Amino acid sequence: MGETLEIESQTNDFQIVLDPGVNMKRSPLLGRNFEYFSEYPVLSGEVAVSFINGLQSHGVRTSMKNAIITLI
Repeated sequence: MGETLEIESQTNDFQIVLDPGVNMKRSPLLGRNFEYFSEYPVLSGEVAVSFINGLQSHGVRTSMKNAIITLI
């Protein structure tokens, strides 16, 4: 997934991708759950690492969102 987004970013001449959101899904009522990978922190971390490595494999930079636990 990260490599595909990296190819698309280079095709459209983007140098940085503001992704991924690496917070945890702690409540089904929070409005940003669609941005996060999982409610399990280890799985979220492993998926985020793979996603970022795929994006950065050919020079596209990434900026993680919501890396610090937020409630809203």
